[in-house]
Amino acid sequence: MAGGWLLRGLHHYTAQVMTVLLALHLMQVVIDGAYKAPRRSHFWFGLILLQLVLALSLTGYLLPWDPKRFLGDESGHEHT
Repeated sequence: MAGGWLLRGLHHYTAQVMTVLLALHLMQVVIDGAYKAPRRSHFWFGLILLQLVLALSLTGYLLPWDPKRFLGDESGHEHT
């Protein structure tokens, strides 16, 4: 597919950025005290969404079930 490498690269890096931005946003909420009433339910909902994003990023990493992902090896070399 023409340009597939670009689309896959964008998807990979923006998924990483999303996880980092969610963590930074959570830190901002805690620092500002925005987790207190009356926004307590929003805070808990945000924590649930953060856990969902982390779970999806883990399963997305494992989705291509090749030796690189199976072994968790970034180099792509099989261990013998």
